[in-house]
Amino acid sequence: GLSIDTFAISAEQVAGRSLEDYAKDEAAKLQNVQRVMPADTWEFLRKYLADLRDGQYDDGLYTCFVPNVRHVFPHWASCGWTDAGVLIPYRLWKWYGRTEILDECWDSMERYMGFLERNEKPYRINHADWLAYEHKDTRPGADNRAQDPVYKEVMNAYFRLWMVRLMRDMARATGRLGRAAHYARQDYFLKMAFDLDYLDSDGTIKDYWKGQCSDLY
Repeated sequence: GLSIDTFAISAEQVAGRSLEDYAKDEAAKLQNVQRVMPADTWEFLRKYLADLRDGQYDDGLYTCFVPNVRHVFPHWASCGWTDAGVLIPYRLWKWYGRTEILDECWDSMERYMGFLERNEKPYRINHADWLAYEHKDTRPGADNRAQDPVYKEVMNAYFRLWMVRLMRDMARATGRLGRAAHYARQDYFLKMAFDLDYLDSDGTIKDYWKGQCSDLY
């Protein structure tokens, strides 16, 4: 079974959030294979994904809260948070080797990717600004408003490209070769744009985009 520590939900969190959970928190917890794999999380997270789909907006965007009972954030995507609807099915497939979760979530994931594609800069709100993805913009005349989402561009670009690559791999795994080709094309052009916008000639992140998490990625 699941221990109380498996998903690290504290009493303070329960009291403060009325049992709701942040979508990004779930996606992040799934990175910790050593903690999650000893437990059978399939049905738990399958139910979570059903709730995520139930709360999905008409235009394909996922909510930052699941269930979405507080409605405190604008109708914006947030990298790593609203991306949970793609990240979690991918992780479950990789852990359990079962592609049925991809089939269950496919239409929903496609709607979310459609939202990202229709918006030039879809990630307009960043909850994780305490991680300092990028520090001060050193370009002449730069406006260094620390909490302005525009200054999280590198991490946003990482996640945008990452989601495309996960969708490409999941499409291939489920025999959706046409969609796999679609996401492979997106991968090519997004990677080319990323290199042009953010990389120096030696392949490192340009100085004015450097930051704690950018360097790690």
